[in-house]
Order: sequence, then structure tokens, then C-alpha cells
Amino acid sequence: MKKVLFVSSGGICRAPIAEAVFNEMCKNKGLNVDVDSAATRDWHIRDFPHEDSVEILAEKKIPFKTKESRKVKAEDLEAFDYILAMDAETLGELHRLAGMRETGVMARLLDFAEDLKEDDIPDPYMTGEFDKAFDLIEAGCGHFMGKMKKNGLL
Repeated sequence: MKKVLFVSSGGICRAPIAEAVFNEMCKNKGLNVDVDSAATRDWHIRDFPHEDSVEILAEKKIPFKTKESRKVKAEDLEAFDYILAMDAETLGELHRLAGMRETGVMARLLDFAEDLKEDDIPDPYMTGEFDKAFDLIEAGCGHFMGKMKKNGLL
């Protein structure tokens, strides 16, 4: 079973949305994938997802298991096949955490969506644009899944 970890800075907005969206996509395609989310910073560790993240998932009728945010650990980078960051800063923090250790594939989620103008998913905790973040996450997850399935990696 492949393992996918979505990572954002605080772990209460973008990463949990991506976890829920990708879980639902996998379920709908009959794929057995272990999906999780985490944060690079400890600002919101043990906090539940932001209420606006939960609200947008409910609006889109995407099931979500409410769980506490956790900080990504060095062991996660070895345990997960794909570690997908929401932005360049988060990806840089993941690379620093990895150091010289061998890891799963690390990239920004939107690196798989070449047709989008954006490279990073703006943090809706700062911008308030949860709809925009959701749309980018959904597109990124769809492109990621498509590329992985096409290459026989999921």
C-alpha cells in the first residue's frame, strides 16, 4: 500500500483539506492508499482543523475524520512514499529535516499540475481564501493522482 503525506506549515488548514480530498478521490477510484497530514511548525500541534477547513469540506460533501494536528517527524520522511508540501517554504523545511536521509518523493502538490499558474497554495489562515485553497488543492490532488496512476505508481 502506498503512503501519501500532505504537509503545510501549521497543519490545520491546507494539509487536512488535502488529506480529506485525496482520501475521497482514492475511495472513489477504489485505490487503497494510506493518507495522512502533518505540519512543519508547532504553532497548532494538537489543535483540530480550522473551522473554515471543516466547513468547506462539509459544503463539498467530502468526509473528514476530525483529528489533531501533528508535527512531521524525520521518520515520516522515510515511511511515506510521497510527501507533498503546500508551498515552497514548507518543502524547504522538509528538505532541511530530511538532511542526508533517504526519503520518499518530496515535492509541492502543485508541481504535478503544470496547467495551473500557481506553484504554491496560499495559506488561507492568512488570506481567508479557503475556497481558492480548496480549488487549488483539489486540482493538485487530481493531477497528482492522474500522473501516479498513469505511471503505475498508485
